[in-house]
Amino acid sequence: TKAEELSQLLQVREAELLREEAILESMAEGILVSDAHGYFTLMNHAAEEILGVERGAVLGRSAQAPLESSAFSIGFDPDVFVGLDKPLESTFNLDERRIRVHAAPVLAKSGNRLGVVSILQDITREYLAEQSKREFIASISHELRTPLTAIKGYTEVMLSGMAGALPPAFAQFLGVIRENTTRMTSLTNNIISVAEIEQGRVGLNYQSVDVPDLINELLSRYQERIEERMLSMKIDLPGDLPTIEVDQN
Repeated sequence: TKAEELSQLLQVREAELLREEAILESMAEGILVSDAHGYFTLMNHAAEEILGVERGAVLGRSAQAPLESSAFSIGFDPDVFVGLDKPLESTFNLDERRIRVHAAPVLAKSGNRLGVVSILQDITREYLAEQSKREFIASISHELRTPLTAIKGYTEVMLSGMAGALPPAFAQFLGVIRENTTRMTSLTNNIISVAEIEQGRVGLNYQSVDVPDLINELLSRYQERIEERMLSMKIDLPGDLPTIEVDQN
């Protein structure tokens, strides 16, 4: 009777293991698990596909050994599989693909560290789409500069009186056009700057800047809008402010 009970328990446990294995193998994300000593103990089919390596070449081996090969480099220190104590996210290039890794320590109820579980995702399509979107936004922003410059230039010419005297109403309308053109140019420049910063193509241009001059320049730029809204601005600055090294724009 005891042997029969044990046999039934074994069958139930085997069924549970098969179900868990089926779930792991059907996941779209790659699963990679290492023990407390940094040896890989589990790897599913998706991880094989993402990393381009068979599990037989990985399981039972130290994290240090397979990660040194070019086909299995994941962009951060292999020792992370031994000493990781908090969740970690990283992305890396593998051949022509972009891979994201989420790694987290596996802790027992006692707090003892049992190992590390890593989730691998192939984000190449999303990465290329985001890159194309940034390039498109940057391109459109550059194209907007030309008409905005022309609008602002001709507006300044008319407001200066070079094209003849203007009725007061016309001058007011042109002032509104100039203000909004300046705002649109500033927004366009900001979009271009953000796009270029994301692509790593822009550095900060540091120079010595006088703080009161910078603040007064900003105030004069928005003075007309402040007055339109019937607001007032008071600046109270210490007289001994030092110059600062910043990118003024």
